[in-house]
Amino acid sequence: MTPRQSRVSARIASVVAVVATGVLGAPATARADSYVTLRNDTRDRVTVRWTATPTGLDASRWGRPGEATSIAPGATARIAWFNRHVGITPGATFVFGQRIEVEGAAEGFPLRQRLEGSIIGSDLAQSLGDHDAWFDDGHAHLARWEAGGRAFVVAGQVAERDSVFEVGDDIVYSIEEQTLASDDPRDPDELHVLTYNIWNVPLLSEQAEARAAALPAYLAPYDVVVLSEAFDEAILERLWDRLRRMGFTHRTQVTYRPPAPVSSGVVILSRWPLEDAEAEHFDPVFPDPEYLSSKGFVYAKLRKGEGAASRVYHVVGTHTQSDTLGERSAVRARQFERIRAFIDARAIPPAEPVIVAGDLNVDRHGLDYGVLELTLGARWPERDADGEEAGVHGHPFTFDTEDNPHAKAAVDMAKDTIIPIVLPKLGTEQVFLDYVLCDDVADRIQPSAARVETRKCWPGATPLSDHYAVYAKLRFDR
Repeated sequence: MTPRQSRVSARIASVVAVVATGVLGAPATARADSYVTLRNDTRDRVTVRWTATPTGLDASRWGRPGEATSIAPGATARIAWFNRHVGITPGATFVFGQRIEVEGAAEGFPLRQRLEGSIIGSDLAQSLGDHDAWFDDGHAHLARWEAGGRAFVVAGQVAERDSVFEVGDDIVYSIEEQTLASDDPRDPDELHVLTYNIWNVPLLSEQAEARAAALPAYLAPYDVVVLSEAFDEAILERLWDRLRRMGFTHRTQVTYRPPAPVSSGVVILSRWPLEDAEAEHFDPVFPDPEYLSSKGFVYAKLRKGEGAASRVYHVVGTHTQSDTLGERSAVRARQFERIRAFIDARAIPPAEPVIVAGDLNVDRHGLDYGVLELTLGARWPERDADGEEAGVHGHPFTFDTEDNPHAKAAVDMAKDTIIPIVLPKLGTEQVFLDYVLCDDVADRIQPSAARVETRKCWPGATPLSDHYAVYAKLRFDR
């Protein structure tokens, strides 16, 4: 069923609910209302201020908390509600408008909603920014907004309710700040790396095409992006085509280990030229569903900047064995040793930074993390920009079934389809599995300042993957 067909079905169901409410005394949760909410994923409080109210629609048929709604960081607030049926005649159109305001911005970012009367109830659409494009297709649509020297991604989505007790659809907005690469993004001594498991598994991942279409707005600010689980090559190529137009003109290729039918799913995207690129595959683990994928790692040598001021960086991207069918720490240790041997064999000069990034399937909060650092010879960046010990900014987990609906769906799918025997491991999962680490063998240069944070990348009603991304801002002195 397409999103539009689904909403038509929901609209019919909501009409039935309205009738049931009046005739049978059904509970109030079945009312045919739609709500408009905004989630504030910035570090500051934002204000939503009204700019337009509809004419011709009785005030009892819609509502708002007030002329302005203040939303704290990390909070979600309802900014409006509409009755979708009573008082709306076929052909009538009603438009509502607000603007998002952030401290230091001279102008706000416009939001609009539209109700159009139809034979059955009304059609709902939303718009972002100062253009006349309206969206009602059920997908998250994004706009980039620069204000007060800061950059934001604003997302809007007409989203069907995921509840058997309520019918209809709502408009879900979100605002998330994008850390700009730096005051001077060309600074060769600073590298901005994002690693993201994008959960792009053919036939298994939910909404893979729509999620991939929303990714470029989130990947834009970085120097290097390491993707894992980019298994669907058709989707990856379309994503790459859009990112290439945004400046990511260099990449590695996904690779295969015959006879595995699925690629490694790991790719490095770079704004800066690659001077060398290689890939290796791990020994397959059998019996295990991951035997079907070409597990391994990719390597890229890139040069940021030009001439004598430029700097060479070495990046390894990987996705190591998971514990889906039981504890696999010994397998991962061998895979880390393989990466370590590859780095050592290249005899990389100590003044050239080496970065290992990806989904390492080791919980940073667990006992295996020490084994990871010891075996791989890479560690968490030691100091942040203020000279303090570097921790994790943002959400404390990169895979969280309590917070991320896609993570819960992935675990439920593994229970119900891939693994007939439900293992204790597959329950509530709150783990930190994704990393940007710095090689620290011998006298390898270490970052003089670093900031590492999780990025939820959550436009509209759901995030863009079952994992959250990890971003590292790394500065290396000369």
